[in-house]
Amino acid sequence: MEIEYQNIKIKICEKTLKIEIRYNETIWKSDSSYNPYFIANKQKYYLNEATIINHNKWENSIRIGIDTYFSGFGNFEKNYELMTRVWIEKNDENVMFELIPIKEDDKVSEICWPCHFEFEKKSQNWYTLINVQQGLLIPNTWENEFGMPFFDGQFCTSASYMPWYAQVKDGQGYLAICEQPWDAFYYVDHPTEGPYTHIGVRWVPSLGLMRYKRCIRMIFQEDTDYTKICKRYKQYIEEQGKFITLKEKRIKLDVDKLVGAAIIHEGIKTSIANTSIFYDKNNIQNNYSLTTFEERKEEIINYSKLGLEKAYVHLDGWMQDGYDNKHPDALEACKEAGGWEAFRDFIKTLHNLGYAGGIHDQYRDFYFDAKSFSKELACQNCDENITVHQLWAGGKQSYLCASQVLPFVKRNYKNLEEHQIDLDGTYIDVFNCNEGDECYNYKHKMSRKECLDYRMQTFYYLISKGILTSSEEVTDWSLPGVVFAHYAPYNFMMYDQKAKRNGIPVPLFNLVYHECVIIPWMMEKYKDEDYMLYALINGGIPYLKRESSYPNMDGCFGNDVNLSLKERIKRCKIVMDLHKKVAYKELIKHEFIDNDYKKQKSVFSDGTEVVIDLNTNRFYIK
Repeated sequence: MEIEYQNIKIKICEKTLKIEIRYNETIWKSDSSYNPYFIANKQKYYLNEATIINHNKWENSIRIGIDTYFSGFGNFEKNYELMTRVWIEKNDENVMFELIPIKEDDKVSEICWPCHFEFEKKSQNWYTLINVQQGLLIPNTWENEFGMPFFDGQFCTSASYMPWYAQVKDGQGYLAICEQPWDAFYYVDHPTEGPYTHIGVRWVPSLGLMRYKRCIRMIFQEDTDYTKICKRYKQYIEEQGKFITLKEKRIKLDVDKLVGAAIIHEGIKTSIANTSIFYDKNNIQNNYSLTTFEERKEEIINYSKLGLEKAYVHLDGWMQDGYDNKHPDALEACKEAGGWEAFRDFIKTLHNLGYAGGIHDQYRDFYFDAKSFSKELACQNCDENITVHQLWAGGKQSYLCASQVLPFVKRNYKNLEEHQIDLDGTYIDVFNCNEGDECYNYKHKMSRKECLDYRMQTFYYLISKGILTSSEEVTDWSLPGVVFAHYAPYNFMMYDQKAKRNGIPVPLFNLVYHECVIIPWMMEKYKDEDYMLYALINGGIPYLKRESSYPNMDGCFGNDVNLSLKERIKRCKIVMDLHKKVAYKELIKHEFIDNDYKKQKSVFSDGTEVVIDLNTNRFYIK
């Protein structure tokens, strides 16, 4: 069965369900070795083996497409029915793949459709784009296996800052946008040495059922590359009305406090519970540390004396029980560190120096020893139990249902205000890098989509109070509600510097959103690689100090070159000066020079050019 409109022709095999799309002279077709399927009771059922399969071609004034109806799958529920729709949008020649559940069964745990495309050619000019953290380009010739992504490839997490993927072969490409990403995952298959990369989408239930239509929008391009694909996605977001720039955020918030600032990330108190996985039984002294507000104040004053003109101080562990403890009950400043009075004096000192400051905060991890803890407020699983683990410093915990978060936020920030803690910003941990939660408690039942909406309520409330908002990483669903982030690194930066890399780092996120968010960058210098160059090529702000909350996590491994404080400040000033120029500017282009991915060039909308050479660790700014 075929449909055709202008430059696009689509064929669907009625027996195998294989799809072939011709865009002008370029053909994209389903992998012949892969069949669309769903999983029920841990068993795969292939769509092309359904008892009843009906195809229907249709056309109206705006679209032309093919519907396929499926019913009857062997021993599985006979009444299970679904439909797939493939059509061409006549206005813009986008191709839409829509999955519609008709009659459902709660035993279905996953549907994989549409099938990924064949992409077999051992060529560096055939590559796949994945939005794992800042962005990744995998040539078909890449020597390392891709492996398992964070969160198993779940969209709306650090596994996919933006809900799309793309492939390019010799300048011909497609952009695949997942339009309902909160209940979707991507999968990738790139073996060692290639010579192929397969990428597709998996749909999962929402509160036990598929419930609603799922859609992939494919946009085909000629003479394209990763920059052009990013710009096409940016156009899509602008058309959705979701592209909110820093200039627009500056109407409500003093964004300039962060422009050209260095980030100082440090803590006050750490106290690791004996129930935590991180508890050190052999070295008890390692489970507790304390630095007073006064000591931190003197440290900050010294930075100013050494010439650091502008900074934002991110303060962990400021409350009585220490970092990652007894949330959401952060209601008392650490008494051993000086209490409220010393905390106030610390913030006042920052402001007197022309610096800004904010706190670490947390409203997902729900600790059993918090006074507010109640199983009734936690996310309830489908089996009516709650998730329990003891990974972080505070020990035994569950997850607070996001529908219950906002009253805690209002209570805690009112308490800070009453104690005259004049915060410039805050960091709401994990909200935009971890997956959306589901809750089956009938009193506050919540889907993943609703969870993300509740998290946005927190960001919007804080903005209404004039507080600069941030979270752990960046995701475009949360971007209208955040001003900056803890970081948005390339994926390799989260591992030891010598670890194998699963692709070539490219600034996909910044090519879309640079002028919408302020991103701090790691500044470690290694013998054979200088991370400062990545800060420059991305037009971000630098970390002067970055204390790791836990050993060998968050990209902190301690094997970088030991630079003096003066040298670190000097390096930061280079990045800070660039950011003052480009903070509000679009990153209009990024490219590799002479086909060498270690030689890179960025161009910003004001004409600023940055060139880095990772072979020599040199750079220039024009």
